[in-house]
Amino acid sequence: MKTHVSFLLVLLALILAPRAAAQSRYAVGNTVANFTLTDRATGRPVQLTDFAGKVVVLEWFAWWCPFCQAAASQVGPGIVQYYVGRGGNNAKIPVLHVSVNLQPGQEAETQQFINRYGLGQVLNDFDRGLANRFQSGGQPIFAIINGVAGSTSHKQWELVFSQLGYGSTQAPINDLRNAIDSVRAASAENPVTPPVTPPTVALSFVIQPQPLVVTPGTPVTLNAAATGAGTPLYQWFRDGVSLAGATSSEFSLPAAALSDAGLYTVRVTAGTSVVTSTAARLTVNPVTAGLTNRLGGLSVLTSLAADQELTVGFDSRGGAKPLLIRAAGPSLGALGVPGTIADPRLTLFNGTTAVVANDNWAGNGEVAAAVAAQGAFAFTSTASLDAALVLPVDGARSVKVAGRAPGAVIVEVYDAGAGNSSRLTSVSALHQVGPGSPVLTAGFTINGTGTKTVLIRAVGPSLAQFAVPGFLSDPKLALFSTAGPAEKIAENDTWAPGLADTFSGVGAFPYVRGSLDAALVATLAPGGYTVQAGPSDGTEAGAVLIEVYELP
Repeated sequence: MKTHVSFLLVLLALILAPRAAAQSRYAVGNTVANFTLTDRATGRPVQLTDFAGKVVVLEWFAWWCPFCQAAASQVGPGIVQYYVGRGGNNAKIPVLHVSVNLQPGQEAETQQFINRYGLGQVLNDFDRGLANRFQSGGQPIFAIINGVAGSTSHKQWELVFSQLGYGSTQAPINDLRNAIDSVRAASAENPVTPPVTPPTVALSFVIQPQPLVVTPGTPVTLNAAATGAGTPLYQWFRDGVSLAGATSSEFSLPAAALSDAGLYTVRVTAGTSVVTSTAARLTVNPVTAGLTNRLGGLSVLTSLAADQELTVGFDSRGGAKPLLIRAAGPSLGALGVPGTIADPRLTLFNGTTAVVANDNWAGNGEVAAAVAAQGAFAFTSTASLDAALVLPVDGARSVKVAGRAPGAVIVEVYDAGAGNSSRLTSVSALHQVGPGSPVLTAGFTINGTGTKTVLIRAVGPSLAQFAVPGFLSDPKLALFSTAGPAEKIAENDTWAPGLADTFSGVGAFPYVRGSLDAALVATLAPGGYTVQAGPSDGTEAGAVLIEVYELP
């Protein structure tokens, strides 16, 4: 199985082109009028006033949205479980998280999303009638509302916080917590009913299933255990679909097949209590002669101004290597990302010489086959104006992508070959960050079996030696794993001089002595990873270069 099923799902940063503001949109500080939505599970109407006495966190989502997936994986433990464990916010006011579904139909996919992330109450807002009062276009949307009468900090039903997207800062969970904890209780002159102590959860997991990477034919066992009142009943799921007969705390496969790969969860029931485990990804890598591990490619999702280009670089060594290179705009829009580039164009360079260009992929059969083989999302039609190439590459190349009008675009480079005698040895991306795009985010994968050690750099000041204008003076980088819930696994603000020999060993250009560039070395298992690079102070604008090199 390819471990980079969709680069689009690797990216944790949300880059959305906001649409024009909707009429009568709420601003922070406004009083939110009472509204009615339908509860997805019961079909009954639910009003805002039903949540009186609580800090209400609304989170709009659509099941297919990768940014909603990134948010849901962190909001569950970071907000819902966090405040249940604390018995409310800093003022001991109960915190209620409510998910709001924007996608009509496609019930099976929506239920898989709900199961995977353990969502609680889910309301439906299919026509975006309520969503557009807070943010116009795009998702996820967050709104935090004070439901406490007589609060000393906010009016009852005052909008405390509103945001489009997730990951616009280095610590989005902290942003949400700060807003939630800003709500204070009623004063003595304005008493309200004391907050209700959250009920004790009858069931809880003491063992969660863990991700595994195996080769075909390997025995697999996933374990889970829950404790609580009553006798627990187990049901395992793969990609949200229940597995017949998988009703014990242990799920086993005598010999894993490629078709067994996927996300596994287990639902435990005892009486009226139900809990669902975190998702554990089972990766089944085909055995290929001579294949140990390698860089699988790079993906960058960003927004371009009318006069901007995105530059993506890569180096293939050991002989010609077939690569799939594409720039998707229209087909990205079909996945629900608003404001995409209508007609992207990509140009491949060898040094400063343009080698080949593509404006419209025109249903190229070789491209279509490579896209399907990589498990990437398909172009919407043979007539779409997306751009793509499949060609053998040996050596260092770069790709520049631009559009005739501004908008969002995803640029992807896939290793479309087999074996590792010829392979990608480095990948990179250069772009501007600043207001509206506070970080540059690049996704990459490690394919094969066994671990791979990589060098990751975020370059700002040292770009001066190449006359790159307007670079970041102090970049910071963070590395995230996308195996299950997104997790930061390493970060660096200023590089260690001891890495200079490592740079030289892989042919990376040297940093300027004493510069504030960033770099780190990490040993990674097969799977998907995300690198974020942005200004250390969170406000500076400028160019930044992300690089990933394989190390021996």
